[in-house]
Amino acid sequence: MSKRILVTGASGFIGKNIVSYAQTQGFEVLTWKHGTHIKVENIYGVVYCAGMAHKMENSSFDALDDYLDANCHTTIKFAKKALEAGVKKFIYLSTIKVLGDVRGSASMKIYTEEDTCAPNDSYSQSKYDTEKALYELFSESKSECIILRPPMVYGPGNKGNMLTLLKCASKGIILPLGAVVGKRSMVYVGNISDALIQILNENTSHLPNVRSYFINDGLDITSAELYDHISQNFYGKSGVFYFPEKVLKIMAAIGSCFESVTSVKLPINSGVISRLFDAYQISSNKFKRDYNWEPKFSVKESLAETVRWYKESSLGKK
Repeated sequence: MSKRILVTGASGFIGKNIVSYAQTQGFEVLTWKHGTHIKVENIYGVVYCAGMAHKMENSSFDALDDYLDANCHTTIKFAKKALEAGVKKFIYLSTIKVLGDVRGSASMKIYTEEDTCAPNDSYSQSKYDTEKALYELFSESKSECIILRPPMVYGPGNKGNMLTLLKCASKGIILPLGAVVGKRSMVYVGNISDALIQILNENTSHLPNVRSYFINDGLDITSAELYDHISQNFYGKSGVFYFPEKVLKIMAAIGSCFESVTSVKLPINSGVISRLFDAYQISSNKFKRDYNWEPKFSVKESLAETVRWYKESSLGKK
């Protein structure tokens, strides 16, 4: 097997970590940047991470054309070039968001690849449209297409919601999360990188040409447990206290109403409370079975490494 692969989106959070990890595993890694010439000759595998990231303030279907252009049309154009060049494995990083809005504090369901996708914004729709186009493109080919649907990804170089929690914990802020019971799936960027290496190394020619998988750390935790782990790594003490969920949801509803009238963003609204309190769990059993894989890094050590990165970065020194 050739050890020559190409990674797109290599300057991003996930792509950068994948490149670094693959190199430690003996792979020769080439990169591609959107807008440059597509050259995939003599490449064994492609790891496609490029695209337009999810933006909370631009999540309606109004921006669908922009997302489709960045996440679907460009990806399929690249995939066609890869097929023409005889690439053996094309790995596409999609998102758990293709399931749609399945969160809910009362829901204890653990979602699998068999559950119906129902994307509910422009970002998730563009990713799902890309998945469908890849299925059509690779189904009759001699190359494999493996689609990974990760939940929230965290680790060194983190952005988004996790970065907000890191900032709060670094300042010793205690959050009212003690009432949270809804567990959520996450995945450490090191575990994604290790899973990708397993995909590249494993002989899975007996499986269907195109396959979709969920991937996670194998241990789901509440946002209270998450923030507590982070706080413990910063100061060695708990970062949460108990406050009734119902009261917070009332406050959040008021905050959302105020935002809709004034367009002023508040730290508490229905979206924020939903992300902190609601359950959102997936199973990665299918991937573990097909690739004989277990997460290499535990949640505890992954969060410790993430906090260590934050402390050593310019963000932690402000």
